[in-house]
Amino acid sequence: MRSFVTALMCMTLAAPAAAQTCPKVPPPFLPGLFPESVAGTRVEFATDPTGGVTAMYRPATAEERATRAWAIVAVGPNGDPDVGETAEGIRQRYQSLAGFTLFEMGGWPVALHVVTMGDEFITFRGSVRIVVQVKNGDHGQASAAVARPFFEAILPKVPCGS
Repeated sequence: MRSFVTALMCMTLAAPAAAQTCPKVPPPFLPGLFPESVAGTRVEFATDPTGGVTAMYRPATAEERATRAWAIVAVGPNGDPDVGETAEGIRQRYQSLAGFTLFEMGGWPVALHVVTMGDEFITFRGSVRIVVQVKNGDHGQASAAVARPFFEAILPKVPCGS
């Protein structure tokens, strides 16, 4: 019985490590990665000439867009040969860069940096690059709370190869 419990514990501890590897395989149909709505805000699409897709999840009125946190989400091909295949590789890249803060979202590392257009959360997973830009954010936890549902909805849909 003790060996069964030990084996079960080892399997439980090993499970997250397997989810932290994501070999690059051909990307999926990118518009299919976006959730229809998040926090009651419906998606608006735009295409990107580089092969990606951008979606806005913005409030209906200009007043709300000026005061409430909202997001623009971009998903495209991962053109960086050095990052995206492992969670540890993402962590190593962004831990060594000034101005970036790491978060775990959807079981995968995501880096935050502040740009003139808003709080930008970025990650690479396999053959896909995901950027969530939060408008009217706080440069920290409140912005992360806006970005998190997008990563939690999109990351499981990104194929990770075998």
